[in-house]
Amino acid sequence: MISIIGLGNCGCNIAQKFSVYPQYKAYYINNNQYSGHKNQLWPEYRSPEEYEENCPDMSSFFEDIDEEVLFIVGGSAYISTASLKLLSCIRDKKISILYIKPDVEFLSETKKLVENCTFHILQEYARSGVFERIFLFENSSLEKMISNLTIANFYDKINDHIVPIIHMINVFDKTEPVMTSFSAIAPTSRICTIGTVDFSSGEEKMFFPLDTVREKRYYCGVNEEALENDSSVLGEIKKHLRLMPEDVRTSFSIYPTSYKDNFTYVVYYTSEIQTKNHARVE
Repeated sequence: MISIIGLGNCGCNIAQKFSVYPQYKAYYINNNQYSGHKNQLWPEYRSPEEYEENCPDMSSFFEDIDEEVLFIVGGSAYISTASLKLLSCIRDKKISILYIKPDVEFLSETKKLVENCTFHILQEYARSGVFERIFLFENSSLEKMISNLTIANFYDKINDHIVPIIHMINVFDKTEPVMTSFSAIAPTSRICTIGTVDFSSGEEKMFFPLDTVREKRYYCGVNEEALENDSSVLGEIKKHLRLMPEDVRTSFSIYPTSYKDNFTYVVYYTSEIQTKNHARVE
């Protein structure tokens, strides 16, 4: 089982999406109540400094937490400044971070400072090995991939898009593939993002515009019947991988599924701290 910790509105809303799967239990830390494993209600402070200064000892709250943890946070929330203090309570666990980067161009000056600080500090801690890895997602990138987004459903539809994909990758990581070329990821490559792949067009769509990609892992879900009868599947995968630059280490694993359509997700890795302010450009 994987424990999911949601911090703030963004983190808790995504954590709640994970809670529908039996493989996870969710911990919510926010000013609002959520239905799930555990809730920790905090006062609503008026400044980011107050959240960090007033962060309580959460050791007892996390007493039944699993060995594997996914911590989810939106970087511009004032409550995000308590992230490191919270995570210090479970520093003996295998922690991955899911970081949601907002449209920074529309933030107030204070929230821009909070986001910039949280964005860089969590990456630095991941690269140093304190965290297993950090997944970077960006709302403006996801917005371009998802159709029929409205003001009312904007965040909910984005969350509905990303959570099943992360879940599927987690399932594949714990499943024996029918064929694989995976090998150990470089120990310094702990900053990553996820994307989708269309082998027919060769198009890849990244959930964050990651600079200086060093490694790519392709997770290919193939219908069980296609595994037996479709001789073109492996050729399509290899053809796509041959198009990758020589300085990018690429590998793939193929997993059987009961889904009608085949699908592929890719995890991109780098050791480089992402520094650009990826504001939306139309």
